[in-house]
Amino acid sequence: MDTFEKLVYNIAENVHQEHDLVFLERLRFMVQYYRATLIRRDDEKGRKLDSAFLQIYLGSDDQGIAMEEKVDHSCLIMQSTEKIPNLIRLRSGPAIKAVTNLSTLNVIHPIEFEAVRSYAFNKHTGFEARYYYRDGYLYTVNSITEHLALEGAFEYPTLVNPNEDYPVPLDFVQQITTAILAGELRGIQPNESGDSVTVNG
Repeated sequence: MDTFEKLVYNIAENVHQEHDLVFLERLRFMVQYYRATLIRRDDEKGRKLDSAFLQIYLGSDDQGIAMEEKVDHSCLIMQSTEKIPNLIRLRSGPAIKAVTNLSTLNVIHPIEFEAVRSYAFNKHTGFEARYYYRDGYLYTVNSITEHLALEGAFEYPTLVNPNEDYPVPLDFVQQITTAILAGELRGIQPNESGDSVTVNG
């Protein structure tokens, strides 16, 4: 059983609901929701994003995020052919740590969407590759690349890579467990048979 499922089942066992499939599915959503919420809360307190939260996304086929050229007469712009899984939103924007060109292994630096037009005509830096994220898609400016890798913190890590350990440090496991038991599941108690639950108040 992977880290994510262990976390879900451990919480379910606390309220004797580890055999309730509907409850377990609801709990899977709650774990991911509280993880994202606690990460945002840490960010609001000025804490740096822990590397334990990060994953590398290589597209739905794990071969790299496929890119295609968009028509733009001012500069070369390429767009991902599919939407990127939802990224956690921090104060500075989506939680992207790095974007890498898989052909050259060069890191591509970010640029604000609003600055793309003026950047293209800057004779000093306009030739350098940049990326921006908008409406769920990844874009590159002045970068001829067919495949990218994106390292970031995602809202639903199990959709990014279900085969790797759940990206959460051990201290967050306890925080997530406590938050769910004290919040969403507060007042849930097993009945005498132990097969169902009642909710107090």
